[in-house]
Amino acid sequence: MGIEIVIQSPTVQEMSATMLDAVANELGKAFRFAASGIRLRVGRVATEAIKSSPEYTSLLTGQLRGELGVVNAEPILLTICRNIADGVVVTSLGARRTGMKIEGGIRIELLKGDYSEALSVAGASFVSEHGFSVDWLRWLTLEGDRIIIADFSYVSGFPQRSRTGLGIMKRPGTWSVPAEFSGTDSDNFLTRALESIGPEIEVILQQEIQKALR
Repeated sequence: MGIEIVIQSPTVQEMSATMLDAVANELGKAFRFAASGIRLRVGRVATEAIKSSPEYTSLLTGQLRGELGVVNAEPILLTICRNIADGVVVTSLGARRTGMKIEGGIRIELLKGDYSEALSVAGASFVSEHGFSVDWLRWLTLEGDRIIIADFSYVSGFPQRSRTGLGIMKRPGTWSVPAEFSGTDSDNFLTRALESIGPEIEVILQQEIQKALR
């Protein structure tokens, strides 16, 4: 009586698929473990980017402080930075083999669509000495170059009559947010600052995922 034993080796493609499945599984775990570190570090670099923006500096000591009349913008801006850092959302999209490649990744969300992390903070508006509501933060963030005040223009000087000591609103004239600082819902001081940190986010992702894979 003879015994015939047949051993069927997996094909190269089958072996590759098995290896890719294993890699995808490890990557998926790493994405989940890395999320908290990514969130913390992205929040920090986002804060620094906003603080480094020309609008932030101008609101504290420059042209925007005078034209918008915000006596002390720093605590308001720091609250915005904190809200944005605390609101960073990092979501693992997992990793899976599709054919002979791996698909998946990590999604990072930095700003809400309504900018409520900024526009809802205390101090985003104030009432002027003449009883006018000054929605300065909304103007800066969303109103672009449109004319906001139709019968006054900004004049520097007159420190004794100025909220900030830098200038006053005086008839006649019109006023809008200075073009170099103005913003819309798709392009404003927050989006510009956060778009600048793309390369830093790439480094953070790489470092945190590598750490999670060890």
